Amino acid sequence: MVLCGGPATLQNARVSPGKDYIAPFLYETMKLLYSGAVGLLCVVACTKEKNTTPILDAAFNQPFTLRYTQRASLPDQQAPELIVTVTDVLDKRCPSCGDGGFVTTDLRVEDQQGSAQTVTLCLYCGPEISDTLTLRANRRRYGLRLHQVTPAPLAGPASLKKEEKHVVLSVQR
Repeated sequence: MVLCGGPATLQNARVSPGKDYIAPFLYETMKLLYSGAVGLLCVVACTKEKNTTPILDAAFNQPFTLRYTQRASLPDQQAPELIVTVTDVLDKRCPSCGDGGFVTTDLRVEDQQGSAQTVTLCLYCGPEISDTLTLRANRRRYGLRLHQVTPAPLAGPASLKKEEKHVVLSVQR
């Protein structure tokens, strides 16, 4: 390599202070700060967001309200017989369309042993999918019923996100 017309070696390489010169301690400080910032960014980016939705204690044979991804422990969290989670809400009701539409909810129902079932309940679907069903868990039968989903869309089916929905259910024992 040739620098300024002569061979470059460590002995004849000179660094003169100027606008391109960074003091060694400043360079090391910047390198340390940059490494710390990149490390912090990686930690923040890789941290999973915790579900901050509270687990609800719900009673059998009584309506209870859940939001999207919220869980209800029946009859309580200390000794849950069933855990019901709203896993999806699809609201196709359209008051301005004239046909009424429908709303479905997917639920994950977990028993005492941790076995889970996914069920779908629907309001205004007709005979295809019902708002009520019976399932077996813990060696007994339970009746699930979808009472309502609020709020109803005002303009069209896509006017509200599923995160804004409240699902009213009951579980009969």
